Amino acid sequence: MFFRSLIGGAMLLVGAALIVSALRPRQANWQIKKTPITLPPDLNAFYRPTSLEKWRLHQTETGRRLTVTVAFYADKTGHRHQVLLPEPTSRRWQNWQRLGAYLREHTEQNALILAWWDNGQRIDFLSGRSTWVKHPPAKAFARNDRSLWQRLSGGFDATEDRLVTLAHLWTLDRKTAALELSRLTSGKPLYMLINSDDLARLDEIQRLGGKKLPLELKIFPRSDNFHGQIAAVQAWAQQGGSGYLPQNVPGGIAAWRITGKTNPPLWLLLLPFSSSPKQPPRNLERVFTTDDRNLILYRLKSPQNLP
Repeated sequence: MFFRSLIGGAMLLVGAALIVSALRPRQANWQIKKTPITLPPDLNAFYRPTSLEKWRLHQTETGRRLTVTVAFYADKTGHRHQVLLPEPTSRRWQNWQRLGAYLREHTEQNALILAWWDNGQRIDFLSGRSTWVKHPPAKAFARNDRSLWQRLSGGFDATEDRLVTLAHLWTLDRKTAALELSRLTSGKPLYMLINSDDLARLDEIQRLGGKKLPLELKIFPRSDNFHGQIAAVQAWAQQGGSGYLPQNVPGGIAAWRITGKTNPPLWLLLLPFSSSPKQPPRNLERVFTTDDRNLILYRLKSPQNLP
């Protein structure tokens, strides 16, 4: 049941491509073909997009291809933004539609959501809620990747402190992270979004957090023998691992395993690994989860509300 619930839907394409490419050499040159597409009838966002495009990226040196959906919109002040969205026919699209509706209907208008930069863009677009950060700093990426990610993110953030703070928080152990969370006082209701697709952002998080996380990745090619594939993933996960998380990627399954035996960092505790505790740390309350546990939203309890 654990395995099926996590691999039921296709991953956000840009994340899947990142995971697969993590095992290949990186090159620099991408060609981008942009095609306007029709707005999906089920799109329910806080901001109405001015346009929606399909970007088909091709890396000539390696033949690698990547397809992403990009929406453009203007905020209340008239500033234009772009946002990376899941494929409109995918389960991830439905997940984000549900999260956007939850945020609009069940969180305070002055709520502040802590989330990785691309999730911050989607939260802003779909719910209108304020987010911790919406653009990454250039140093989040290897030098050869910066040109690509500057295009995909809509531009780099010159003030990189906030994303560095979040990456650092996620790499701390549970006890230390709890202390840091208690010090996050913004005067606003605080929430934190955990997205299992952010495993594709592992390099960014480690680079900004300044710490290597105890994770290993292995790609299992697609097999007609589903039960045999489950057994293979589980056998690999148990060889020196203390928890695993499978994800669908083009052509197979990406399996992650935690290699550390004790005291995992906060981020790995909050992601839906097989070893993750049923209850979050005492200063976090789980308030929203998609059926496949791809998106999990936590509310940060104020110090006076802690047991």
